Amino acid sequence: MAFKTTVSILLMSFVFTVNQAMAESEDTSFSSWGGQYIGFAIGASKGKAEPTTQVKNTTYFTSAPDPGQLNPIASTDIDATDVNGNLFWGVNGQTDNLVYGVELNLMLNNYDEQQNSGNIAYLSQPTGTFSMSTRVESNWAVSIRPRLGYAFQKSLIYLTAGPAMRQFNYDFTFSDTHTHTSTAVSENEWELGLIVGFGYEFKIQDAWSLRTEYLYSIYRDVIDTQSILSSQPADGFTHKLDFTEHSLSIGLSRKF
Repeated sequence: MAFKTTVSILLMSFVFTVNQAMAESEDTSFSSWGGQYIGFAIGASKGKAEPTTQVKNTTYFTSAPDPGQLNPIASTDIDATDVNGNLFWGVNGQTDNLVYGVELNLMLNNYDEQQNSGNIAYLSQPTGTFSMSTRVESNWAVSIRPRLGYAFQKSLIYLTAGPAMRQFNYDFTFSDTHTHTSTAVSENEWELGLIVGFGYEFKIQDAWSLRTEYLYSIYRDVIDTQSILSSQPADGFTHKLDFTEHSLSIGLSRKF
């Protein structure tokens, strides 16, 4: 419910700012956006972890049904929505209506999700069952993004894109009752990704402005590792992970 309320507020703010921009678009005057600024934003994000976990089909998982049964379950996408925060510092230059600059961001959220699949009977060995668990956690990231915008009257519309570094924790466990074998892997990685987006800012005073911003981020090959079974070292799983996120936020900044 809290997430839906946050999204509703953000969408209302977005509609307001778009209407404000359209109302001012016929005015060719513009205000100054040059200089340094700091600010913060709050918003909502929808993250999706995309694991690709595959059986190493050599000795233990030799029956034809095993890979076809285990791989899709172990590779289930993990979606989550959450409230996020953003602290930023930037600097702008300006030539007439053209505004250009770079912005440094510290992004905070609480993506911590787990996919559990337990006590599922093997198709190849109906008397035996298996259990799997995948957990992905990512709480913060940093980015540095160039911005290019167009100023008119008290408004600024802009595009932004740039690299980001994000921390990920990945945990996977597997066990079965057929031979009571098991495996586990735990990884903590920093991954370089890409963020692209667009935004709108409106000056409420000479030094203060409000912003609405949408961002899309993508991280490929966050995890690339293997795990082995306790009873069969030649067998186990291969693990890969991608991550994407959509976010919408509203913020307040001050130029100095």
